[in-house]
Amino acid sequence: AMRYVRARINGQWALLGVATASEQRTLENVMQAIEDSKDTASYAHSFNAHTMRSSMGDESHGDVSEAPQLRVCVPVGCRVLSSAIPQFAHPGAVVLLFPFSGKEVAKFVFDGSDDFNELPQAFFHHAVWMSGAQEMVHDIQGVEADDGSFLLVDPCVMRTPKVAISTAMKSVATGGATDLGGPPPNCLDQLHPRCGQLCKGFDPTRRGAKARRMCGLSVPSCGVGGGSR
Repeated sequence: AMRYVRARINGQWALLGVATASEQRTLENVMQAIEDSKDTASYAHSFNAHTMRSSMGDESHGDVSEAPQLRVCVPVGCRVLSSAIPQFAHPGAVVLLFPFSGKEVAKFVFDGSDDFNELPQAFFHHAVWMSGAQEMVHDIQGVEADDGSFLLVDPCVMRTPKVAISTAMKSVATGGATDLGGPPPNCLDQLHPRCGQLCKGFDPTRRGAKARRMCGLSVPSCGVGGGSR
């Protein structure tokens, strides 16, 4: 869990993210959060390209350059040297600093009880589809702009662990399937209970969350590199 505090630095608003548990304020956790934001930004780029192409084919949409898009704040990690409030961030703690100007952080895709907002919901679905159900961007949160675009902050990415050759060969030899962890198969239905028009442009039958299986292992597709970003 994270706590967030707005801060004004050199005239620019930013968001300071500090792990609630002091033992979680480590460089390793901060680097993972940065990696999650970078991967989410990559998925957002692909999703924006898709929505742009869809808008070009929709004459009723108007100027496609003004179509709502998703942007992702990629943070930097900072080590606390001294602190006036050590119970919040003690010296030696590693924290996150996001270039985020929003006054509040709203949840868009979190536990399935969120209000349906088509753009972040379609983005969640698109990331699952793009990865062949090997990755899932969740805890999608941030702020919505007046033009319908979204600025996301501190997302999490759930990943299926990479498979060692020995594990794959063992699965082939035994003829069984190997549980690799990663995104649970029912997550799409739980967090994204219904599709909007945007989803129908890339995965109309909601098959994107069902990874194909080869040699007993869950893989993105049967082709080399299929389903990858």
